[in-house]
Parts: sequence; structure tokens; C-alpha cells
Amino acid sequence: MNAAVPTCRTPSEALGVQAVLPRPARLITELTVEQLEYGLAVLSQHLRRLHPKELEQGPFELVVSGGACAVLLLCSRITAKAIDAYTTNYDHFRHVRAAKDAACQHELQHYPHDWLNWEMLSNVFNHRECDSLFANSLRMNEVVYESKELILYAADWTFQLATKIGQISHMRMAVLSDNAVDAPRLGRYIRDAAHLLRVIVGHNKGPVKRNQWKTWYHEGALLRKEDLWLVEKRYQEIYRSGPGLILN
Repeated sequence: MNAAVPTCRTPSEALGVQAVLPRPARLITELTVEQLEYGLAVLSQHLRRLHPKELEQGPFELVVSGGACAVLLLCSRITAKAIDAYTTNYDHFRHVRAAKDAACQHELQHYPHDWLNWEMLSNVFNHRECDSLFANSLRMNEVVYESKELILYAADWTFQLATKIGQISHMRMAVLSDNAVDAPRLGRYIRDAAHLLRVIVGHNKGPVKRNQWKTWYHEGALLRKEDLWLVEKRYQEIYRSGPGLILN
């Protein structure tokens, strides 16, 4: 499935664990490609130091969504606030969390403490429809980052798009309630959703129909037509192509 994804970088260890980025004078709030990859390289180094025996079985595997995929794989954003991660392997979760905490105490003191977080867990664990997400994402095999110690896979694109449109729905209600602070963020989310839709249309070899998006995990069945229309409109503005969603 990799061929359909419009990537602009090959996930790599280009920075390596020996690479050192200049440390800014204050805490980073948005992470660039280089900073994300450096953080992951440092994380890999700590995994090797703390868990060499466990790594004899192979690298730890995580599924990630949101900004990390947009920056490192789709190149639809310049920066991301964090990497939203998920795994079904409790030992992998525990070991990666410990390695991240160690990194934040040393090399990554200037990174946000939640630069790698587990917010996806609540979304997955609260809905039975998401039980298959991890397996489906590994089967999709879109690698966001890879080292000898750690592999990050993009979460199933349909899960990411359905979740993003759900967030758009909540934010749109806030904007309608005169919460002007959310307006620019809403525009970014709609743009993100349009880029995700492009990937799905490529895999689908055509626009997505209603009976398809209704099956997209928990959020798919809850999608509202007015939110889908916002994404479809932005999709056509960006790509100047035919429909991405069949809304009727």
C-alpha cells in the first residue's frame, strides 16, 4: 500500500543516535522533522541501553497518528506538537515510556514532556470497534520511522480521518459559539483531513461512498454530513480533482 501515499521523505536514521541538535534557550512547543527524528533516535538509544535483552526478539512496534504522520510521512505539515502512540503490547508500552522519561531527563530536557504520548489509548480502549486497529495498521505497513530498536507505523488512514473529522465537528461547534481562538486551528484540522482523504482515495481508486465511511471504526458511524462537506470542499480546493467523498 506504500505506493499510494504521497510521501516526501524516506523514514530513516539519517540523524543517527550520535547526532546532536542545537538546544534552544527555551522549551520547544512545536517539533520539526529534524526534531522529531532526533527525539526518536535518542529514544532508540535509551531503549538499547535499558532493554538489550528484550530487543533480541526484535524492535518495539508502535502505531502512531496525527501530527507525526503529517510531518514525517505525508509532509502536509511543517511541525507537530507531539507523537500520539498506541500499542497492544503492554511490555512495549512500559519500556518505551521508561526510555522516553529517561530521555526527557537528559538529552531531551527542552522537549515537551508529552512529546510522545498515549492519548490514542483511551480512544481505542473505550470502543470495541477499535480492537482491530493495531493489526490493521501493521498490515497497512506505512512506516513513519524505523531504527533497530523501534518501528512506528501509521495508524489505519480510515481511523485517522474519521477521528480527525470527529474533532472538526467538536471544534466547529466551539467556533459557532464565538470561540474565536479555535477558528485557525479548525482550518488546520480541515486541511489535515483533506490530505488524509487524498491518501484514502488513492487506495480506494476512487471517491469514498457513504457505506464505506460508516464502517470506519467507532467514529465512522457518527460522522456528520456538514463536517464531511467541509473536508470535501477543502480537498477539491487543494487538489483540483473530482470528488473525494460521495455525500448523497
